[in-house]
Amino acid sequence: MSVQGPLGQRLLARFVPRSHTTIVLMYHRVGPEERDLQHLRVRDDRFVEHLATMRRYADIVPLTDVLTPARRRRVAITFDDGYADNLHVAEPLLAQHDAPATVFVAIDPVEAGNGFWQDQLAALVLDGDHRRDRLDVEVAGERLQADLGSPEQREAAYRAVHTRVRRRPPEEIVATLDAVAAQLGVPLDSLDVPPTLQPDEVRALDASIVVDVGSHTLRHPFLSALDEAAQRREIFESRTRLEAWTGRPITTFAYPYGVAEAFDDTSVTLAREAGYRLAVTGVRGRVTRFTSPHRIPRRFVGDWDADTFERRFREWIGA
Repeated sequence: MSVQGPLGQRLLARFVPRSHTTIVLMYHRVGPEERDLQHLRVRDDRFVEHLATMRRYADIVPLTDVLTPARRRRVAITFDDGYADNLHVAEPLLAQHDAPATVFVAIDPVEAGNGFWQDQLAALVLDGDHRRDRLDVEVAGERLQADLGSPEQREAAYRAVHTRVRRRPPEEIVATLDAVAAQLGVPLDSLDVPPTLQPDEVRALDASIVVDVGSHTLRHPFLSALDEAAQRREIFESRTRLEAWTGRPITTFAYPYGVAEAFDDTSVTLAREAGYRLAVTGVRGRVTRFTSPHRIPRRFVGDWDADTFERRFREWIGA
């Protein structure tokens, strides 16, 4: 029986069992660093254990396959943001285990090469070599005062600033960073932050036999905090610039932050209009025959040991 064309695909969907689950996992970083205030890093030895568990219970497939009918349980692996360890640590492990993955890259932080704003903020407040014992700045239109006398107070100050600016437009986040840096007397370009990919490393990553690169906007904003024109620029221009770096069509997109309130119907419409075949969220769930190609759910993965990951993975995949 021929399955070419829309009618054939619908007929195939009727005859292929749909009882087996497909899920998409969301990682960010892989590496040995100790501090991880946003819980985005997975130790490399644990990532290897995660891959082994995935293989035991499911087929690891490219993200672009998750909406096709399946006869077996399947999992797709994704990474958000564009940290350098995606190339230098994660990619060799993925290749070793023949595990395809998609890495979503935020253009401007990669091009600037000075790190993501949350890492800059952490380095300013927690590591900055300053003598001030109090922070007093305006954040998102409100005055914020926080003590900096102890490591615990510095971390609390970091979280207070982060919580207030996370959902603000990128211009406000930059203004807040500048204000904190000026008050503490620490130049932003002097900070020791986790490195992002560089444009040539994005090309190298995209040339991998196991990794595809997708778009993650220009500046990694809460899209729902922007008007339609600003969202359009983030979604359309990031694809154009990433295609110039890689020399190939970019067909996948990830909404920054991914939670339900971080994007809106306008974001989804623009992702479709921009020509992305698939767009992933951070909303939890499984991929089903009813899943929209531009609202694909994902499961966040933390720095979990083998037993914890296996327990959660089996629950998610229905094993």
